[in-house]
Amino acid sequence: MKRVFLVLAVLFALAPVAVHADTPLRTVVYRYSMDARGFFGAPSIQGGMVTENGGSGTTGGTGTVRVDVVKATPDDGLLVDVTQNIDRELHPLQTLRCAIYGRTEDVVCDQNIGATSTETVLLTYFGRYFYEPSRVDSSGHWHTSPVIHDKGVQIDNDFTVTKKDGDLLTMHIDRIEKGGGYVATTQGSLVYDTAYEVPDYIKVAASTQRSGEQGDMNVELKLLSDSMAPRSGQSSH
Repeated sequence: MKRVFLVLAVLFALAPVAVHADTPLRTVVYRYSMDARGFFGAPSIQGGMVTENGGSGTTGGTGTVRVDVVKATPDDGLLVDVTQNIDRELHPLQTLRCAIYGRTEDVVCDQNIGATSTETVLLTYFGRYFYEPSRVDSSGHWHTSPVIHDKGVQIDNDFTVTKKDGDLLTMHIDRIEKGGGYVATTQGSLVYDTAYEVPDYIKVAASTQRSGEQGDMNVELKLLSDSMAPRSGQSSH
């Protein structure tokens, strides 16, 4: 709970400040692609018979996501500004300020705006101390659970290192969120640069179900540039 109060205090204190007024300590840019599908249904009674009304929708796109690191917080978090640019759109989405925590995969953003699905996927694995060798068991596995989430929802993250190539670690992602009739699963792979402590490549597939509604989403992110790493953008993925 102490962490929750500290995060909110940081966000509220900086909220009146223009986002671009801060000179970033580091700027990291990713190329992304995303596609999503949703299905919904609602039962109704017509002529004494129960029928299922339903519908569906799809969305997707490509573009870039820029993360500007504003500061490191005393509780091992990062304060960042994230900006998503969608291909063929004249203007980027509004820049969003977030506090993120790598040890627990907590992401807390300005509640008046809300992060996009693509931004959330990236920020989940971008925080400080996301990868700590001391947490990894002999099978290359470790587990985390966010401390900031909706009441009644349990979130579990499992990671397993499947390959090592110098400073780059390839790992499998397995995430599940459950509670109140809501179930969401996320699986995929992540290539993490242990030298520069940022994701090099992320590819996940997510599926959600709740009260007759179902959604599926695929997100892929590739590192394009990093102001701290001259070699960025060299991923073979």
